[in-house]
Amino acid sequence: MKLTVYGSKGSSGFSSKTNRAYGGNTSCYRVDTGGHTILLDCGTGLLQFAEEMRGQKELTFDILLSHLHADHIAGVPVFEPFMKPEHHIRIFTQSRADRPLSSQIFGLYKPPYWPVDLEALARVQTVAIDGHTPFFLHDDVKVIPFQANHPDRTTSFRIEADKTVVYLLDFEINESTLQEELVAFAKDADVIIFDSCYLPDHYPAKKNWGHSTFEFGLQLAEAAHCKLLLLAHFSYEYPDEVLDTIERRLKQQPVNCRIAFDGMEYEF
Repeated sequence: MKLTVYGSKGSSGFSSKTNRAYGGNTSCYRVDTGGHTILLDCGTGLLQFAEEMRGQKELTFDILLSHLHADHIAGVPVFEPFMKPEHHIRIFTQSRADRPLSSQIFGLYKPPYWPVDLEALARVQTVAIDGHTPFFLHDDVKVIPFQANHPDRTTSFRIEADKTVVYLLDFEINESTLQEELVAFAKDADVIIFDSCYLPDHYPAKKNWGHSTFEFGLQLAEAAHCKLLLLAHFSYEYPDEVLDTIERRLKQQPVNCRIAFDGMEYEF
């Protein structure tokens, strides 16, 4: 299995000389396993995936979309493969309204907010899931959803194939003991991609906003016995020097952990 990070930051895309090391794209991750490609979310990092795929005549991949907040779908309106019928793309996400699922995903992008009606142009298969029923993308790729502690029906995902990846962005763990259900969901994962949006000192002022800290991630990783904790979704406001300081602290932890950065590749 191979994990590629295209967008590692949260809240808003932001390119600056202060974030060149970790990048400024919002959430988009690629999992390759058994000849299958799976994308996790469609933030601005989706454009890096598009750049790598440029020129390929027929693409086949699946997208697991955790929710529809702007930073997780910011790459949607300029991702040309969505509009080309020769590609085979499926998007799996929860339905959040009475409108058709395609309208929920693409409907924001129309006049006066976008110059064209993207929903009318999209040539993508959309598949509604719920927050708890497992399903298969392929015979050898199982996905277990988990209802995230974040507004607007956000879904976390456990991908089980030759290895296991647990995706826990936009998930708030409170200061009390970790939920037994969550620990079981993440149990023995090869990689946990964890929401570390706020620094511990900043978290109290933003409690109940649906985000966590890297310290909560360390607690979960230790309880779940995961092999690698990948800390991600740090707010765009934290520059490289702040994340470098955290990275140095992580070396002293008993848990194997790293901070995600745009362009990161990890094979396991």
